[in-house]
Amino acid sequence: MFRSLLGVGLCCCVGLSCRVEADGTVSPSSAPAQSPAPTVQPSAQEPQASPVAVSPSDAEAARQLVLDYKAAILDRDGERAADLASSSTHAYYDKLRSDALHASASEVQGRGPLTQLLVLSVRVRMSEPELQGTDGRGLFVHAVEQGWIGEEARQVEPAGVSVDGDIAQIGLRISGQTLPPSSGFRAVREEGRWKLDVMSITNLAEPALVQLLEGLGPDRNQAILEILTEAMGRELTAEVWNPLVTQR
Repeated sequence: MFRSLLGVGLCCCVGLSCRVEADGTVSPSSAPAQSPAPTVQPSAQEPQASPVAVSPSDAEAARQLVLDYKAAILDRDGERAADLASSSTHAYYDKLRSDALHASASEVQGRGPLTQLLVLSVRVRMSEPELQGTDGRGLFVHAVEQGWIGEEARQVEPAGVSVDGDIAQIGLRISGQTLPPSSGFRAVREEGRWKLDVMSITNLAEPALVQLLEGLGPDRNQAILEILTEAMGRELTAEVWNPLVTQR
């Protein structure tokens, strides 16, 4: 279950295309390498919500949201995935974009371990002009379209749902194990439509990631660099901790 949580958490958050082996090591995904992508442009303006018609129950709608998001991820349909993601998800990716460009080593190292990995992953995969030319939603769309999510997304199925007003908690079934709603995805109702808070899955990935890092040695920064090196399939140095833009 530990390996499933870590793999699903890393990959559903859109950052590292990798798998966690039986011995706890992290290896690059077997998915074929992607050809260089064109410069990322700002994504289309957020679509306006259409009037809400008679719909299934909130619980069923929340489950369907997870299934639709999963389908968009597996189809590498970035715009569709972004449409299903919450505004807080887009804001998180805009912060990732900004940190990849500007955050110092000490600032990145002060973030949670999952955010550290995602910031460094963006730095390795994208150039300064690409990041300057997009926004949070655009980065999210680009990540999905480039297949930065591994096959672990196939393991995820919605389970039980609890709804409190405009917030739904969605339990998950992962590799035969069932997680309660409090441990799964969160969805929020925005302008009458349920949207997935993609980063709410951090609650799954972070504890497992911390356990993995501790197993790699006492130097947390070096352990993160080792995971990133394995995931990228090429040698990386401590230089990656430095921002892409040296002057703010």
